Amino acid sequence: MFAPRGRQMARKKRYYTDEDWEIGVNPSRLARFGPVRQLEYARHWFNQNFEDPAQQTPHNSQEGGYLYIWGGPYDARDVLGGEFGGILSDEVIEMLAQEVESDGTVDWAPGRNHPDHERAAEESERDYKSEIDLDKVEMPPHLEADLRRYLTRLEGGEQPATPAELSSEDREAERRARQDVADKVTALRGAIDQFRAPHGGMGHNGPALDDNGNPLPDGFDDELRDAANELQAAVEAPVPDALRATRAATKLNRFLKWLQPRLDLAADEFAKGLGKWASGAVVIACAALLPPIKSTIVSTLHWLSVVLPSAF
Repeated sequence: MFAPRGRQMARKKRYYTDEDWEIGVNPSRLARFGPVRQLEYARHWFNQNFEDPAQQTPHNSQEGGYLYIWGGPYDARDVLGGEFGGILSDEVIEMLAQEVESDGTVDWAPGRNHPDHERAAEESERDYKSEIDLDKVEMPPHLEADLRRYLTRLEGGEQPATPAELSSEDREAERRARQDVADKVTALRGAIDQFRAPHGGMGHNGPALDDNGNPLPDGFDDELRDAANELQAAVEAPVPDALRATRAATKLNRFLKWLQPRLDLAADEFAKGLGKWASGAVVIACAALLPPIKSTIVSTLHWLSVVLPSAF
């Protein structure tokens, strides 16, 4: 039923378990184990290489399914048979296949350690590094102009008005504007969490994707979240830090500038029916982030206009 022993036994590789994660065993030794220990090693291998697509595979509800942009879907019996045929008995392989499918998952996506996933991540990282330099990316004209002007004034030494220096009316306006920034940052962080959920799993909005539907490298969402956290810390400090807030908003705007054209391109191709499945994922993923990023920047500019009220 599965691959012959000779081909499998010839491979120079090792298998591991959670307890034996450093040394491992080679195929010939694994073949001599009893069924229980064989299951432990094969289970670890499967869990390291495959996952429920709900974990991080983009999902398009309108199209009615997952977008397997890294490969798949995979069948447990096929991949277990291809890896362990000739090493483990058909009975052990079937036992493990039934076990992993016991929660109802029968279509599997490649996990982070799967060669297909690693290859896609490496290609995306190369594209990301070659295309993006967040210190050089131009920003949308109106936001760019406003942020740069505020940044120039603050870096030039101009001091924003503190709440204590404002009139009672302006003080209340400043408080409301600053609270609005904090509220917008909270909403943005919620969107980021949905965009890529904690602990490596992603929500159904999918991971960060480029215009080819490839995932952006790990850490993209972390950089975005760091900028949001920096902005919130600046406006919620005992003495609000306008310079720190402006620099954080400037970084958010650079992400906005980079994401917007990719959304436009993907939406256009998808609407024409020319894009692949992945193009729909780009629309879903990017569209979830752009509005909260932009509203956070606009709110920050409004607050800056209160504490730095003089005309440009």
